[in-house]
Amino acid sequence: GVLELDVALPQGLPNYQPGQFARLTLHPDEGSHPFTILHYDAATRVARFAIKALGDYTRRLPGLLQPGDAAVVEGPYGCFTSSDKDQPELWIAGGIGIAPFIAWLEALAEQGQTRERARLYYCIRYAENAIFSERLAELCRRAGVALIPVISSQHGRLNPDDLPVTADTHVWFCGPEKMRDMLKQRLALPAGQLHYELFEFR
Repeated sequence: GVLELDVALPQGLPNYQPGQFARLTLHPDEGSHPFTILHYDAATRVARFAIKALGDYTRRLPGLLQPGDAAVVEGPYGCFTSSDKDQPELWIAGGIGIAPFIAWLEALAEQGQTRERARLYYCIRYAENAIFSERLAELCRRAGVALIPVISSQHGRLNPDDLPVTADTHVWFCGPEKMRDMLKQRLALPAGQLHYELFEFR
């Protein structure tokens, strides 16, 4: 249910930072959609997007696209970019919201860096819904990030009361709006310590 799409960009993305998104237009009559940039190769100027089949258009995309089709990419946008500070961090992903965290982890692997004070909670309904599960596990191992799958059909949904939140913990979230709002209400965090983007997946 996830399409990986590579787009060659003649001018590249000179200001790109892992975790950002772009507005991608593949069919002018459909307009642009915001998608996280899963990976960007500066040498080849190719941006990779991960597109979840969440609506009529995204479900039909694999049958609509052909290699060599034209695309318009606007961006990159957003401030969902990893900190290099040595601080406790909780990364919380809901479904396709795992994409920016994969972008972070890919960048850490390329730079030979680690984030050993980070824990990644990957929230999905069923185990088979896990996206890029083998790649994700390997990237987390290399980065020293604790990967914690939260499979609601087996364990129930993520309970904010069970999260190891302290006064200096920063929480990064990407996923459904309802889940974001629940975390905002339930986590007693000082201002500026809960990070998320203000756009919806379509």
